[in-house]
Amino acid sequence: FDRNDTAMRVRAGEFLSSARDLGELVVGVWNARPVYLRDVADVTDGPGEPLDYVRFHRGPAWNRFREGFPAGVSLGGEAPAPPDGLPAVTIAVAKQRGSNNVWVANDLIARMQELRRELVPGDVEVAVTRNYGFTANGKVEELEEGLFVAIAVVMALLVIGLGFRQALVVAIAVPCVFGLTLIVNYFFGFSINRITLFALTIALGLLVDDPIVDVENIHRHFELRGASTADIVLEAVNEVRPPLVAATFAVIFSFLPLLLVTDMMGQYLRPMAVNVPVTMLMSLVVSFTITPWLAWHMLRGHSQGGHAATPGGHAALPRKFFRRTLMPMIRRPLLGRLFLLLVVVLFIGSVLLVLTRRVRVKQLPYDNKDELLLVLDMPRGTTLERTDAAARDFEQFLLTVPEVTDFEAYVGTASPVDFNGMMRQYFLRRAPNRADIRVNLVHKTERVHASHSLALRLRAPLEQIARRHGVKLKIVELPAGPPAMSTLVAAIYSGPTNSLDDLARTAALLKQRLRMEPGVVDIDDTLDEDQVRYTYAVDREKAALNGVSEDEVARTVALAVSGQPAGILEAPAERTPVRIQVWFPRAERSSLPDLSQIYVRGFGGKMVPLSELGQWKQDLEDRTIYHRQLERV
Repeated sequence: FDRNDTAMRVRAGEFLSSARDLGELVVGVWNARPVYLRDVADVTDGPGEPLDYVRFHRGPAWNRFREGFPAGVSLGGEAPAPPDGLPAVTIAVAKQRGSNNVWVANDLIARMQELRRELVPGDVEVAVTRNYGFTANGKVEELEEGLFVAIAVVMALLVIGLGFRQALVVAIAVPCVFGLTLIVNYFFGFSINRITLFALTIALGLLVDDPIVDVENIHRHFELRGASTADIVLEAVNEVRPPLVAATFAVIFSFLPLLLVTDMMGQYLRPMAVNVPVTMLMSLVVSFTITPWLAWHMLRGHSQGGHAATPGGHAALPRKFFRRTLMPMIRRPLLGRLFLLLVVVLFIGSVLLVLTRRVRVKQLPYDNKDELLLVLDMPRGTTLERTDAAARDFEQFLLTVPEVTDFEAYVGTASPVDFNGMMRQYFLRRAPNRADIRVNLVHKTERVHASHSLALRLRAPLEQIARRHGVKLKIVELPAGPPAMSTLVAAIYSGPTNSLDDLARTAALLKQRLRMEPGVVDIDDTLDEDQVRYTYAVDREKAALNGVSEDEVARTVALAVSGQPAGILEAPAERTPVRIQVWFPRAERSSLPDLSQIYVRGFGGKMVPLSELGQWKQDLEDRTIYHRQLERV
């Protein structure tokens, strides 16, 4: 209101600021005396009933890798850990698109170290449990090292085969080609990443072919003619131009099918599908421009005229070999046809190696990652405590694996999602019958077994624990490339006349067949297990006679089973409001007789138990129905 030319603010009542204030609320009057909330309920300030558990364990290889901040490194506050692990909170940070994840990770860890000294209590440990910036930096360094080693090996072979000056001409062509290729990458919107570097490494052995042919032919003409003029250079380059163009485009066409790969794998391979052909085109351009000019300047005056004019010359041995090998097939048509038949037979044999599984075909090779994921699924209806007990058995086993630096167990909730989990929708794994255990391994330079070999080694004991608890176990390795829903996915479609039971029977037959397939280990389906459901059916006539509505009964049962929020506390020491939650004691809501004794207010304040207003009916929980392209699956 306004008073004396001033606007006044009015507020009725005060915010509750503590559990004591909440307990002092008057909720009724009995015998002319006030009844406080503390008289009819236990008012506590603390955690609610557990809906999930998150634990952190240090493994035998904890803190073994001292360089940088990979997973399994403490940032301070480390204290002796109990065998059951430490309660944990995970903070997952994602970078913005286009930013450098290595820089983001390093800056984040530096900031966390500052907060560790300023904000985090001394008895709270802060540890790095995932650092993909560190992983990406290591991958890039490996590819850079491999690229430089490949360049050094190629140059060494060129020095041996051609000579120092000739090798230097070819060596200068390499950075020229790479520079032009990266310019094209810039216009395509590609960054310098692992796939780009991998494509450049693959193309290295191909891009030097054109300059080598140029330099070798120019050098040959200089020696044959005993002179080194610009006209000779042009003539030498023109002589090999048709085969160079044909060979270059043959290589380009062999990589173009990668552009036809769709979905995420197509996006993953696109830098390779573009970079290798572009590198070959740039190599062709350099071999017709820079290489001849550079060869003329560096090789003139350094050729021994007439050396190759003698019969055979410097290529006598290769010429003799090819003459003895090819001339008989050219002169004898039958021998040539037999040779072609042999080539066809060898080709068919190579295809049969794949069809008969003598040679395993894989789109991408196994990568040696520093982490594994254990996905635990128990039957629907399993309690959180039962799932937690099973997860603890897995944790105790992992404490005996020498390659493990640390692991985190997430029971009843989803673990921090990664690229693979985003594709497989692991972020939806929030249920009391589900658990994830993220296992971090010591860096691959510190262990003998690769992550895939380690997963194979751990499978038998882990499956033994899973069978003991009735757990569906999946050992998930991070893929080397884009993730997929699974290695093998079979979708069973049904018509409108088929029921879910028909689908379930067909799925059971298919699962039985898949178990017979060699190499198939983890088999899962989208069928829900049967779960008992109790429904309280209200007798509407009795409820009406007692003045109780069905809505009131439903809200009362929901309050008894699930609790209900009743407001917030404005606690001075808290940065965010504290929720007030009303719960029935667990002992009074854990059976149907207990729930039947809950009272509902009727006419005139009369309290009527649920047992007089209806009855409980038992049936099965509805199963989830999935559709793909509008068809039941």
